[in-house]
Amino acid sequence: MWKVASLVLLLGYAYGGDDSNFKLINNHYSNVRIQGLARGDVIKFTGTLDVIKNATAVFSIIDLETGKHDLFVELNNAEKKIYVQSDKGSLQTKEIPPGPKNPVSVRVQVLNYNVARIYVGRKVIGDIETGYIGGPKYFVTTGNIRDPKINVDEGNRLPIYKRGIDFRTGDVLNFDVSVRKSDLYIYLLADEDLVGYALKTNLQEQSISFSNNQGDQWGAEETYNVTNLRQDSIVSIRLENEEDGVKATINNKQSYVYPHQIDKPESEYRTLFVDSIDASVRFSATKRKGDDSDEDLK
Repeated sequence: MWKVASLVLLLGYAYGGDDSNFKLINNHYSNVRIQGLARGDVIKFTGTLDVIKNATAVFSIIDLETGKHDLFVELNNAEKKIYVQSDKGSLQTKEIPPGPKNPVSVRVQVLNYNVARIYVGRKVIGDIETGYIGGPKYFVTTGNIRDPKINVDEGNRLPIYKRGIDFRTGDVLNFDVSVRKSDLYIYLLADEDLVGYALKTNLQEQSISFSNNQGDQWGAEETYNVTNLRQDSIVSIRLENEEDGVKATINNKQSYVYPHQIDKPESEYRTLFVDSIDASVRFSATKRKGDDSDEDLK
């Protein structure tokens, strides 16, 4: 199963470029990604298998600096098997690959810096340990596949660090979160990057804590029980900047207003920081009602 995948090493640096620089070279469809990957990123390989009976396709992620495979997924119709191999091991799977002439979709979700989750179609094939997923990467599709495409979705990337969001009275921040085993932390920072407001989940206790955290010290912490907040679950968090404090609404049902005074800079909160070891987060922002601009605060 290594034969097709090993051909990608012949490409080297000669076909480098930015994220839009996709090239079809001797049946190799490749892309260089200088900025690398981060937690939450999803690499999606798509295409259509050729009509030949034993159509096989290989989707590879290669370290640009060393030329070594971080990971590859092989759809092998000759053996009716799906192989997943990384520099740290392999996955044993009983799943059968899509047959000839069928569209294929392989997704690699970066769960943290050395674990990836593999999907073929809508099925989860499994999680696999890899080497360090950061740094420049080279994505390659080889084999019997037509119209191959490669896309990297950064919508779930963590940590989220956004400056200049101008979170003023009436503004709203929305977070759609898929939590796994580790807690989620949301911080609103002042201009000097000092924490003014902090929210964290407590998955083991099924609760959420709020604080006017200053530096590394939690202050005036308030904790509330939250229904259905647990490991491996979906949770929505809505933060509204109100006159009397920041209101948090969980799963569109339970709402809490942090009852303690929070010292705000003159420009109010300007930086958002969100982090978790293994959660996936979608973030959007809406300006206050009556604002002349309808542009999101992303």
